Amino acid sequence: MFDAFREPHPAERLRAAAVAPIAAFLIAQFYFSLYPMLRAVPAWLFWLVVLIVFAGTAWGLVASARIAVRQRRELDWRGIAWLVIAVVASLFCGRLFLALTFPWL
Repeated sequence: MFDAFREPHPAERLRAAAVAPIAAFLIAQFYFSLYPMLRAVPAWLFWLVVLIVFAGTAWGLVASARIAVRQRRELDWRGIAWLVIAVVASLFCGRLFLALTFPWL
């Protein structure tokens, strides 16, 4: 019954690793579009968004680096493309995290 199971390709794993930073960035953009409609933004909501963006950054960088190092011999052009997407999305999240946490930078 389970004989047909095959191990996921590194490109598939990197695509899954890219989902977290992309989702975190989209959640932050949703927050930015909704908070002007609120009378006052609760502090817990702001820090929740900061935590989500940080988690997306950390997950994207750690997971993609781990996959790239462990399966570097199996990487093809699709895997490298998803690796670049995951790293760029994580860098966008990291920049957003720094802008929210340290607004004077």
